[in-house]
Amino acid sequence: MVSWLTINLSAADNATTLELVHEAPVDPGIREPYGPGAVGIGWDLSLMGLGHHLEAKTALDPAEYLAYPAAARTLAFYTGTAEDDPPK
Repeated sequence: MVSWLTINLSAADNATTLELVHEAPVDPGIREPYGPGAVGIGWDLSLMGLGHHLEAKTALDPAEYLAYPAAARTLAFYTGTAEDDPPK
């Protein structure tokens, strides 16, 4: 499957806003048997992790890095995405 990414960075005050738009042609019938996971739950988790890292403004402890995929907030993100209602 071919997909497209559009990434925009914009400056505002003392911050930079990153906007990422992912577009892909998806067979309308694929979602019914597999739900939202059929089109890629999980790739966006890397951006969520980057956001948490930038918020912390410190180096990541290697043990935290290894635990991140099973952490409560990560699992809540996966579940919310699968339910079409990701946590903010």
